[in-house]
Amino acid sequence: MIIVFDFDKTLTKSDTFFPFIWAIMDKSVLGYCKVLFLFYFAVLHKLNIIENSKFKLKAVQYFLKNMQYEILKSRVNKFVKSIKLNEINNEIKTFSCNDIYVVSASFDFAIRDLFSKNITVVGSRINVDDGIVTGMKDNCYGLCKVERLMEIGVRKIDILYTDSISDLPLAQISDEIRFVESGTYTKFSFDEFLKYTGVEKN
Repeated sequence: MIIVFDFDKTLTKSDTFFPFIWAIMDKSVLGYCKVLFLFYFAVLHKLNIIENSKFKLKAVQYFLKNMQYEILKSRVNKFVKSIKLNEINNEIKTFSCNDIYVVSASFDFAIRDLFSKNITVVGSRINVDDGIVTGMKDNCYGLCKVERLMEIGVRKIDILYTDSISDLPLAQISDEIRFVESGTYTKFSFDEFLKYTGVEKN
């Protein structure tokens, strides 16, 4: 039995992207200016003017690129302690199978330590050369989540937990979708999920 969980607002009480940025950034005038620029791109993304990948790339360019990986990790460790998980996190404990995956657009190194070793964490990845962050390897969002799972041999999902319509590609390969809202979920088939979220079936 293969169980897949999204992360942000599926297992957490709120989105963790900007708290992550705040935790890793340099607290300087330049750093604060970069946050304002990133917020501008976040608005463009919210309005569907730019794609998620472009928004994430800007974040990497502004805040991660050229940072020493060890410094990044030390700042991430403090960030992880601030993450507030919701009630859905308890669902993980109800499954006895070892095929449990957390698949997230969050960076894998930032959330891996939140979960036990028997849970596979799949997230966005960065490139690190000689201990320095050089860029983003991939953005684990939308269809990329399916592609990353297929890389490790997962082609079908028994139960998917998600809060977002952006996980439609994952929903397409899932037998049951548990749509999360405010820490609770509703069970759907794929067609029911489309109807509930207002997405037209192709």
